[in-house]
Amino acid sequence: MSFFIVFEKMIELFLMIALGFIAGKIGFMTKEKRTILSSFVLKITLPCMIIASVINADSLPDAGEFFFLLGVTVLAYATMFGLGFLLVKLLRFKPSVSGTAVFILMFPNIAFMGFPVLSSIWGNEGLFYGMMYSIPFNMLCETLGVSLILHDKRHKQIEAAEKPGSITAAASGAIRAAAAAQAAGTAQAAAQGAVPDKEDTVVQAAENVVSDSRSRLKKVLLSPIIITSFAAIVLALIKIQVPDVISNPITLLGNITTPASMIVIGASLAAMPFKEMFGDPKIYVLSAIKLLLVPIVIFLIFRLFLDNPVFLGVSTVITSMPVAAMGQMYSIEYQGNERMMARAIFLTTACAVVTIPLMTMLVG
Repeated sequence: MSFFIVFEKMIELFLMIALGFIAGKIGFMTKEKRTILSSFVLKITLPCMIIASVINADSLPDAGEFFFLLGVTVLAYATMFGLGFLLVKLLRFKPSVSGTAVFILMFPNIAFMGFPVLSSIWGNEGLFYGMMYSIPFNMLCETLGVSLILHDKRHKQIEAAEKPGSITAAASGAIRAAAAAQAAGTAQAAAQGAVPDKEDTVVQAAENVVSDSRSRLKKVLLSPIIITSFAAIVLALIKIQVPDVISNPITLLGNITTPASMIVIGASLAAMPFKEMFGDPKIYVLSAIKLLLVPIVIFLIFRLFLDNPVFLGVSTVITSMPVAAMGQMYSIEYQGNERMMARAIFLTTACAVVTIPLMTMLVG
């Protein structure tokens, strides 16, 4: 596809982002309104958009091809995780930011940026393939993604304790014990700063991990996007015909997703302190890797065995999306690297207007 055709589409999306940015700056799109609109998109319009991608599709893959392609999406995330882990080591990121760096490289903004872009380039077929990427995304983001943020939080506590002249060695050991206890869920030991019994700590940690994993898995499986994604899969496999009286309202509601998502992104960017978005050289490197190197690697690997040009294009473009907005929410909730995540989201979103058309040129 021509660079200028996709670039024109990106400009259209960027203008909607600019509108959201202005609305945020003048105080019209407050945090409360942004939260309401975001929830409306995630729980109503985006699920409708996903269902519409199936009921309006001209052709859909059969069961064998579908499950093969779903496996390919899992391979894509495994590749991004491995690439992120390797690059974090090569670039020598501190342990207290390495988890955030891997998150930045692994999780693209599928819901608010990916779906609208795929829909504008490939229509319902591209949107359906993008939906396949959202299933492992939601499950991995709620589990592995949160673990990466918590990894940084624990190492920040340890690094703060070990700063020369800041505290005594004894206090450093106590804070190390407190951080370990907190990670294991032993609140009493964390408060006392004492090292808990090793066997009890391991057992407690295992119980907490299992409990937390179950809670998160339940939350993921009951999310509107996952439910509608599975519903879309069923509709696609049985190839049921939906009457117009039902499909038309679903399609109209789904069409709200693109402008609403762009406005949410713009308003979110307006809430970030602009002066703090620049100054860290490694963020520029991470952003370039995220937007260019990662999708190129995915393209070079996947073209070796994929004979579906649309799915290859979707895989390349969706992995070139800006950093997932969920990263900022997790960083705030779990006291991670908020500033680093905000910088990465801002820079990758701003640069995507040029890099996404470049990736579409790569896939032809």
